[in-house]
Amino acid sequence: KSRAAGTSAYTKDQLQTMLGHLGPDIRPRLVEATLAQYLQRARSFSTSMSSTLTYLVKMDSRGGAPGEVLKRLLVPAMAAAFRAKGWYVQLIIEDAETMHEIILEQAEEQHKNDQKQKGTKERFDPSVFEPLPEGSRYVTEISIAPPWLRAAYSKLAPVSMSDFAHCKPTRTSMFGGITGGKIFQGGNMEVVDGVYTRWFGNEDEYAWLGLNQATDEALPEYDHQGQTDIIDGDKGGRKANECRKFKIFADYHHRLENVKANCGAAGGQLYTMAFNRLELSESLVNKTINSITIHSP
Repeated sequence: KSRAAGTSAYTKDQLQTMLGHLGPDIRPRLVEATLAQYLQRARSFSTSMSSTLTYLVKMDSRGGAPGEVLKRLLVPAMAAAFRAKGWYVQLIIEDAETMHEIILEQAEEQHKNDQKQKGTKERFDPSVFEPLPEGSRYVTEISIAPPWLRAAYSKLAPVSMSDFAHCKPTRTSMFGGITGGKIFQGGNMEVVDGVYTRWFGNEDEYAWLGLNQATDEALPEYDHQGQTDIIDGDKGGRKANECRKFKIFADYHHRLENVKANCGAAGGQLYTMAFNRLELSESLVNKTINSITIHSP
């Protein structure tokens, strides 16, 4: 309690903590009297601030403000509603300690990528990431599939395509994560929705394993030798599918761009000719290979 620390020197959260012991019985008139024990110039409190603090303390004593409670319950409630309509829905929810480990793993991976691009070797400092609030729970993965997928599967062409896309950060999340999907080809060459997953992480082997697990649970018939899945063949997709029965086809576009990025335009030309099974003379192959500059990873 000092003259320098008047009401304006404290945050709303700090003032709320000073009033927390009043619980649900708090009233605006008690706010000034209680804060006067800790603060100089407590009488300068506005009526609106007293009312705001009264509301916050009341809501906190009841488990949180309605908006915060809704955020905690919204995802499980929506999942339950979808399941009631026959949808496959899988949630992976982690505690604060596990989530902190996930964040550190993702941050260290990003740090390594940044250092590689900059050509520097600064050490990763995990201490800048403070532990998350104890008791908090975090949804790290949401997977869904429509209720009619199993019934329709036998009518679909035995060809699917799977890929992930990075999501933009939002106001409440600085790390956007990724969305993955597995779509199918219908009898009229139309696209048919299959399995989708939202993953807090990068596109890596773990992300692909998560999509595979969701597919196994939503569509057990999928993993057989007659099925072909088109993927880009990078970032963990090929490794995650090594022990699967279905066939993997690495699509031309992604493979071509990968070859060109590492071997230049000449390498891309050679790959295109091989992909199209064009006749390659020995002289042309040697000429193309000699013009390729291999870029070290």
